[in-house]
Amino acid sequence: MSEEILGTTKICTKCGAEKPLEEFGRKASHKDGHASQCLECSREYDRERAKDPERRQANIERSREWYEQNKDTPELKEYRHKYAIDHSEEAKVRAKEWYYNNKERSLAHGREWAKSHPGKVKESRRKWKENNKEWYEEYYSRPEVKEHMRKKAYEYSHTEKNTAYRKRYRQENKEQIKAYKTNRMKKDPIFNLRIRVSRLVGITLRQRNYSKNTRTYKIIGLQYPELWAYLERTWLENYGTKWNGESYDIDHIRPLSSASTEQELFALWNWQNLQLLSHDDNMNKLDKLNWGPPKESIAHGRIKVENGKRILLI
Repeated sequence: MSEEILGTTKICTKCGAEKPLEEFGRKASHKDGHASQCLECSREYDRERAKDPERRQANIERSREWYEQNKDTPELKEYRHKYAIDHSEEAKVRAKEWYYNNKERSLAHGREWAKSHPGKVKESRRKWKENNKEWYEEYYSRPEVKEHMRKKAYEYSHTEKNTAYRKRYRQENKEQIKAYKTNRMKKDPIFNLRIRVSRLVGITLRQRNYSKNTRTYKIIGLQYPELWAYLERTWLENYGTKWNGESYDIDHIRPLSSASTEQELFALWNWQNLQLLSHDDNMNKLDKLNWGPPKESIAHGRIKVENGKRILLI
């Protein structure tokens, strides 16, 4: 072998292959300035050593210690920033691959982090909504998403944990709940109507030992805003003037006493059988089918009749 070849190549003491000096690591203590093993064999040796749990943990601890000591240095910050830019696509692929291989672990970590950082989660969601308003509004306006959210809310509200919490809350805050309802009933006629109708339906069913297995608005046949608009029209028809905050009773045109079966009772609660009357008129009407203006109301000047209409005098 020529002197020129000997000067540019070297035999690896591990694999025995003759390779160019560029394939050997630098080592100043050796005569030729290169390590005895080629880079490939050195890497294989390092990989095998890294499989040892104790050695692996020691390397991790050593790396962490070095990072803590140097994380604030400008050189490391610059290096990490440049590395992140140069390898951004590789990092995305690795992160995605790691997530799918460790999905349960990742989700569990996310849940634990969210529990311990509720303020950060709330602020992050708020900022995201502000920056993505158009997408957010478009997404949650989709019918399938609305239905999914409705089912999700219903399932959550009927979980054993949530039911127990609401029951305990009602028991511990009876006075606050009562005050809230009373105050809101004075200000919100639709809320007032919902509470009153729901109570009346429940009372009439319990009096006959019937069960209420559906929502009140489904028994009535209308949502409460539409029901209130209809009842206001009945007040206008009965008294010739718009309802303006007067005290009222919810009357059944065909009285509930005429129902002999559960099916008939539910039918009489249909919105088309309801009307608004003053309390005095309702007490005078009671179970009458052919009811006209009460004489005593006219005599006392509370009601007058014009063109066949009963007008309540305020």
